[in-house]
Amino acid sequence: MTEERANDLFQKWVRILRLGDWDIRFHWRVHPAEMAEKDSAGCSSYNWVCKQAVIEIADPAKYKMDMAGFEFDYEQILVHELMHLKMSLVDDPDDRMIGAVVHQLVDDLAKSLVAAMRENAVSV
Repeated sequence: MTEERANDLFQKWVRILRLGDWDIRFHWRVHPAEMAEKDSAGCSSYNWVCKQAVIEIADPAKYKMDMAGFEFDYEQILVHELMHLKMSLVDDPDDRMIGAVVHQLVDDLAKSLVAAMRENAVSV
């Protein structure tokens, strides 16, 4: 993954998800130990009131998957983190159940959107 490709994917998904009104700082190939949420594949920090966010994606060469056999899918991780911004109004960091439901929904939607795009089922 080149920096140009990473930025192209970021811009593409910001457009698709209609996040153009957010001020988003995008950091790719971050060392997992230096991410806001240590040792994660991706991380989103945001202020939904001001619509400001920082999206970090781990450097795949330095990231160790939690479970063996699962591929590091850069685009899917990126879409997952951007979906957190779309779902920020319904998330509640103080409620573990709501947080778990929103996180699973974010992940399911990210996987589905990326798969649909790759299958040419959705055109942009």
